[in-house]
Parts: sequence; structure tokens; C-alpha cells
Amino acid sequence: MIAREIYEAIEIDVPFCQNVFGTAPCAAALGPSVLSKCWNLRKNCADPTNYTEGTPLTISFTKVGSPIPKGQFSFPALERASSTSATVNIAGSAPDMGALGRRATLDVTLRDFVYDDVRIDPYQAERISGAALYSGVGYDPEANGTFIARLKSRFPYYAGKTIRLIRGYLENGSLVDLQTRTFQIKEWTGPDDDGRHRIAGIDVLDLANERTALAPKPSPGLLSLDITNSATSFTVTPTGAGASYAASGWICIGSEVMAFTRASDTFTVTRGQRGTSAATHSQGDTVQQTLSYRLARLDDVASDLILNFTNTSPTWVDAGQLAIWAAEVTRWSISIKLTTDITTPTPVSTLLAELGDLGCTVWPDLESGKMQLRLNRPLDGETARDVDDKTIMSLGQEDRDDDRLTQVLFYGKRADVTKSLTDDSNYGIKILTTDPTSYTLYGGVKSRKIYTRWLDQGDQTTMLIASTRLLRRLLSAPKRIMVKLDEKDSDIKLVDVLNLQSDLVSGPDGVAVPTLVQVIGRTEPIPGVDVEVTVQAYNFAGRNPYIAPSGTPDYGSASAAQHDAVAFISAASSPYFPDNSEPYRII
Repeated sequence: MIAREIYEAIEIDVPFCQNVFGTAPCAAALGPSVLSKCWNLRKNCADPTNYTEGTPLTISFTKVGSPIPKGQFSFPALERASSTSATVNIAGSAPDMGALGRRATLDVTLRDFVYDDVRIDPYQAERISGAALYSGVGYDPEANGTFIARLKSRFPYYAGKTIRLIRGYLENGSLVDLQTRTFQIKEWTGPDDDGRHRIAGIDVLDLANERTALAPKPSPGLLSLDITNSATSFTVTPTGAGASYAASGWICIGSEVMAFTRASDTFTVTRGQRGTSAATHSQGDTVQQTLSYRLARLDDVASDLILNFTNTSPTWVDAGQLAIWAAEVTRWSISIKLTTDITTPTPVSTLLAELGDLGCTVWPDLESGKMQLRLNRPLDGETARDVDDKTIMSLGQEDRDDDRLTQVLFYGKRADVTKSLTDDSNYGIKILTTDPTSYTLYGGVKSRKIYTRWLDQGDQTTMLIASTRLLRRLLSAPKRIMVKLDEKDSDIKLVDVLNLQSDLVSGPDGVAVPTLVQVIGRTEPIPGVDVEVTVQAYNFAGRNPYIAPSGTPDYGSASAAQHDAVAFISAASSPYFPDNSEPYRII
């Protein structure tokens, strides 16, 4: 008989110096100003110049009263761990969910305990003997306070550091069916009177919010003197501030953009660029370097914003993930190029959300610990997962007619890059994409205006593509369905496409109609028992394949797989093919 019980644990990664106290390259030494050896953590480092992070110290906490798996070192101090999953707003199609959806959260309660610091403090034995202390008088770590309180004191720079929630099962002492979700620490409160600590976590995309990440980064330089509208050079203060700027590029002072080259604190400038006019400026005015892209790819802009303007760990967007992003963009948005000048520090979350207007969605996958990027597109090699009444525990649905669209009005090519994004008069191109049939059927217009800073070169084709794909997704009311499934479907992830078949989603004859839906929200009401997903109708109906490569046979000779994968052109006399199948669509 197999003994099986739910397993739950929390892991915290504590940055840990790879050096040894007093051994080169560490130059620290005990003395009147260094009374104790460090704990190889940054706060107590006596030689910060040579502090070098290596492999983090991972501290594990398992449920109080639960057995610890064989071969694992863990503290049985976890009283409670609850999490809410993120929602993802695919291409901005769900206005009520916020531009980037909602962030996943973690809430952990730990109960403190006494401990001797073995395996945690590299100089634990020397604390006892006194060799780790300038006084030479040792002490027993177990007699000094409690472990988690000491850890928090040694590790005050916890904000943004990694915390993982691990769930699975113990079968006869061994771990099976593990699921790991990765968060960042947001808050750490306690200990309270009962020795409890509460740690709040949030998913990594929170690091892009308006309080923690701005792009461009605020520039420190101020004009040292007044300048006229014809001046071609100036100096910034305080001395040395120029080092914070690139050697050349664009800057913005007030409402004027200038091209510049720089030598130390002196700037040589070309006035009145990017639709702005040369003007006088006063001593003390801020000289802000712009964030400027020229014909850049979607994946390159998204990765630059995340890796260079937030504190997101590079492991979330590593070389392998960048290659996946590049393949997605190359296949579905290779023609989309971004040109813009961002003249004031703007939340990275805002900028990433605006890429959604171009059909690009970015979100963190907590299970893989990787940031994902997806274009608004049909299935492309993925398989829709079948979900039916055999595994559906409950289902509720709502039609969201307010989110339906019959037309999209897209604004691009700003005349002056410093003006408000929503100033209609500042745009040189306005493209209206409509669906007259939908207008007639529903008896009215449902319109959305999109203002974009990203297409200042005036790319009408991209505006048309983005508008068409958004309109295709939202032509009919984007039905939203809440589905509770049993534990066997717990591996369903955000943006997965499901083939939903239920008697509760029926056609006019009352028979269940297979419906493609996409997961936009996910949570686990009872961890390890069930999973609840919120799905949105995946309205890429019809045939939406890729351009056929050279050598593809005619439709009548092609295989069924080729019919699904690539496009064919029907005869001029009929839009349908000889087998009465519908035509392919250009999206």
C-alpha cells in the first residue's frame, strides 16, 4: 500500500558571498572596528569592495508537523502558505483586468524557533570557540534569540529576492508530482508576540511597477547656466553628472528634444529635434536623456525594458528564453518595427502594457521561472487541450458585450514626441478598421481608440495588422467562462488554449459545441485537489495558417496536415475549395 500525503514547502534564496572571511580576495580582519566575522551576507560585510555573490543560500521550511523528505534539510516551521495566481490580459482584450493583468501573490506564515545555526553560519563553530570574535569570548548561537528573527536581521535586503512555493506529494518518504512556483519577496513583517513572521510575495512582473522601475532612468544633470534657443553647447552640474549619460543620443529639456554628443560634462547639441522647437532654457532645468528606439523588434524592446530598467533577475529572461521570444516574433510579427522617443521617466509596466496594443503580451510563468512572450495569433503548432464534463467540477459563464468591438481607430506617427499620448491632433496617421457585418448584426458601433508612441515612423501596415487581429478576437462578445477542474488538470497554465466541450456550452439545438478558449486566469481553491481557470473565447475561427513554402503541392494533392499548416488560394469562381472547406484568412 502506498502512503500518500500532501507536501508543501517554502524556499527562500539568500544571496551568499563566495569568499572566506580574511582570506584573499576578502581583506576583512577582526579588530576594534570589526568585532565579529560576517555571516557571508551583504549587511555585515567588512570588505564590501570584494563582496562577491556566489550560489545563494537556499533555506527551506516545511509544514509544521509534516515529515521531512528523505535526504532533505528543512525546518518544520511553515504554518500557512496561500497563493493567488496571476491573470494575463492578452493583447489588452480584457479592459477590466488592467493593462498587464493582475499579479500573482503569495502569503506565508512561519513560526520562529531556536536553532544553533549549523549549516547556515559558515563560522558557527568559531562563534562557540570565540575565534570568530575580536574579544575571543565565544557564545552559543542557540541561546541567542530565535532563528528567523536572526535571519531577518542579517538579511534586511530581502525585497525582490526569490521565494518559492513547492507543492506535491510524499509517497513513502519520497517526493512526487512536485509543482514549483517562483515569486519575489515584497514584504516581511514580524516577529509578533507569538514569534510568527509573515512574508508576502508577488510575481516578478511587479518589479516593473511605477514605484520601482522607470524608463528612461531619471537623469541627474542640470543646466549649469541659462541657454538661448540658438546655443549649441552647454554644461551640466553637479560635476561628474555627465558620466550618467551616453556618449551620444537624444536628450530632452522642457519640451525640446535635442540630438547630442558628450565630452565629460559638456554637451554639443542639435536643436529642435523629433517635432519639437528650439527654446530658451533656464539654469537648473533637468537634462533628461531619452529612451530612443529606431526600427527595433518587439522582442528586443521587451527584453531591454525588463533586463535594463527593472531589477528582474536575468535568469527570467536568459539566452534560451530570448531565442524563444525571437522565434515567436520572427514568425508572427517580423514586419513590426518600433520607433519612438520616450522623453520622461515612464513606468516600465506602462510601456510593456502598451506593447499589448501591437498584439504583444508579456507575463511571468511561475512554474518555469521564465518570462513568456506571445503574439495575438491563432494556434501555431500547439495543441488545444480537451476539457469536457468528465473532468469539469463546475462551470459558470458570462458574455462581456462591453468588450466587443466593431471598429478600431488607431493613431500613430506623433508630430511632437513630448506632447500627451492622447492628444488626437498630435498624430499624423489615423487608421479606422471596421467590420460592417458585425455592426449590422449587433445594431451599433463598439469602438476602441488606440494611441501608440511606438510607431513614430508612421507604419500603417503594422497599425492595420494590430487592428485586424484585435478586431478578429473581439468581433463577438468575448465570452468569459469560469471552469473548476479536478487535480489531474492542475498543470494547465496561463494562455493555454483549451477545447472546451460541455453541455452547459451548447448550440441552438442544445447539443454541446466544442469551443476554443484561452486561459487568462488561474487559481487553486484547494491546493492539490482542484484548479479553477478563467478562460476567454479564442476567436480565431476559420483557417489561419502560414504562407506555404516553395514546393507545396496543390490543394487537391496536399495532405490534411498541409491543409492545416499552410495557406492555399481557391479558384476565382468560388471562395470554397473542391471539398467545400472554407477559404483561408489573412490576419
